[in-house]
Amino acid sequence: MASPRLMARLVGTLGAISSGAVASLRRPDAPAEPGLAIAASLLRLLAETVSVQSNPDSAASDEAERFIADLTYRYGTVRRSIDALAAGRRRHRLISPEKAAHWAELMSAQPTSIDPILRTHGALMVHITRWIKHEGDAAEQRLDAYWQWLDAPIESAGAQHAAPADDDADAQPTFPPGEVSRSPVVLVDDSEMFDPTELGFIEAFAAARASPAAAAPADAAASPHDTHVTGEGDAQVLAAWLEEKRVGEAVAERELPAEARAAAERLKGAPDPLHRTLSAVCLRATAAADSYLAALASHADVAKVLTLKGDRFYLEGRFDEAVDAFREARSRGGDYTARTGLAVSLIKTSRGVYQDNFQEAVNLLRDILAHQPTGSPRWHRAASLLGQVLMQAPAGQRDRCCREAISCFETILKTLDRHLEPHAWADAHVLLGQALLDTPTGDRAEHTAFAIEHFSRAMEVWTRDAEPERWSAVQNHLGHAWERNPRGSRAENLERAIMAYTAALAVRSRDRHPVSWARLQNNLGNAWIAFPAGDHKSNIERAIACHTAALEVWSRENRRSDWAGTQNNLGNALALLPAEGDERQKNLRRAVACYKSALEVRTKNSAPSEWAATQNNLGNALLQMTPDKRFATIREAIECFERALEVRTRQAAPVEWAKTKANLGLAWARYVIGDRADNLQEAVACYQAALEVLTTAAYPHQHRHVTARLEEAKAVLRDIRLGQP
Repeated sequence: MASPRLMARLVGTLGAISSGAVASLRRPDAPAEPGLAIAASLLRLLAETVSVQSNPDSAASDEAERFIADLTYRYGTVRRSIDALAAGRRRHRLISPEKAAHWAELMSAQPTSIDPILRTHGALMVHITRWIKHEGDAAEQRLDAYWQWLDAPIESAGAQHAAPADDDADAQPTFPPGEVSRSPVVLVDDSEMFDPTELGFIEAFAAARASPAAAAPADAAASPHDTHVTGEGDAQVLAAWLEEKRVGEAVAERELPAEARAAAERLKGAPDPLHRTLSAVCLRATAAADSYLAALASHADVAKVLTLKGDRFYLEGRFDEAVDAFREARSRGGDYTARTGLAVSLIKTSRGVYQDNFQEAVNLLRDILAHQPTGSPRWHRAASLLGQVLMQAPAGQRDRCCREAISCFETILKTLDRHLEPHAWADAHVLLGQALLDTPTGDRAEHTAFAIEHFSRAMEVWTRDAEPERWSAVQNHLGHAWERNPRGSRAENLERAIMAYTAALAVRSRDRHPVSWARLQNNLGNAWIAFPAGDHKSNIERAIACHTAALEVWSRENRRSDWAGTQNNLGNALALLPAEGDERQKNLRRAVACYKSALEVRTKNSAPSEWAATQNNLGNALLQMTPDKRFATIREAIECFERALEVRTRQAAPVEWAKTKANLGLAWARYVIGDRADNLQEAVACYQAALEVLTTAAYPHQHRHVTARLEEAKAVLRDIRLGQP
């Protein structure tokens, strides 16, 4: 069996095979580079493993390989080509989208996750193991050879981007002659292909940098300060859009506003290649952006090019690579955009220790604020980002950081005029409302009431007609607020939450906003679970339908964290679904399976709070199952609660700690193996500890419930001590 590390290297190398490698392989005079040889071998492996046939013949593999190579030439890398096949944007009669999805899952996973994922795809595991065995001891060195080829110096950038040999300036060179696949295929993506190889790219750039006026169109008689001629105005619009990053945004759904899209379209043919690169990045024309960035590396301000490279990775959701690019841009003198981009990417990256990433992001933004004039647009953006980052603080710092975030947003609001800067004003109200909801301590009722007020103020500016998408996002936040509101009727609050989520869904579409739509389905499902009015079974069935719909999106979008969260929530719904006898036990077993699936992704190291929550929920489901003679499910429930308490400490998460303590008390009270009196004494101690936090004033319902369980345990313990059965 091949080592997990070697399998991870193989997957990473295959995903990184570039359009440049494909072009080099197709040249008649292609050099006998070992790096290119292994690229060809890996492409063959991929073609054979995505085939609709179990054992494709040579002709079918050749055809599939040519098509994948064509796509790689178009999309820039094998990974993006496989993503297109898996999503159905590209199709071929000999390629299975499902098998492509397996590869897409592998290529987007962390190296440590590749081996466990492969074990769920047995046929693919066999093919990869066979390939590695065939390569023998040289497999590692041959994989290294590709990266050495990829990172080797480019001897003549100008030559690589030269015009076609003929004099046709309008020629659009794509594939070498005779190499375009003519297989019967269905292409479901007709997005325009930028061609950085067009005549004079490097020369035009050099001319533009030396003399902007000389590179302007021949009929440009306007002043050199005319932004419509120079493109500077359009470039500023796009640069401002790139700066508007948000910590919690679904990057894949971030769309260019109409004005910015028009600016990007105009800059596609700009005389300054830096502007054309900016256009390609904003339009997510990744193959063109990569080629432009490579060409600009030795001809432009290095920090600016690296910052654009970071933005290109950020917009594709490749946050690990965005961190590297923004960090290097900063080391080369990168400005505000590089530093804010690095701060946001540090919160989103899966690399490194989260605590360290968080602190670095906070320090970056505080330093920016210290050097920006208070109240300036960039000061507002940096202060807003600082507040958003602080709201992502690790558990032990959450309360202090949320309070600091509240202070950030309140300060921003003091410097804004609603009439002069309505969108910034509305955004600050939304963020302040979120921070109030997320603060773990203090007067929860007061925080919730203020949050609802702030969300309502934002919707005075962001109406459904004027700003439907922003209005929808605020409706989502409003739903959270009503769901958490401790004042008034619980049924009425949840009904308002359900109405808010439903209203938001009326604006968000599954096709256009899959991530936001799935999150809303998830939130709506949770609200139906908690809704105390109406028919309980119908409510839970609605919740199950919502979570099931969300899971379809998470699986397709390959969002493992969101998938795990929804698995957890689906488990909650199944555990609450009313049923009798065997049907009830079946639902509980399904709930346990959901929780255990979630725990495959939610680990203690990667997501401690979520891991603890799912451990707590798993314990509750096990506790409700009919125990066997050895009471194994109750013993397992006790272990789940104890694991949850490793993270849910009284200091870090007092309410969650108390609730899990109460659950642990119930488990000990029901555990009859061993010394019954000792078990009950454990239960009493757990209940008493929980009641120190779940007081009558703050949590009346939970206080009554735990007090009743405490009295029951004490009564049984007294009977045992008195010798009564």
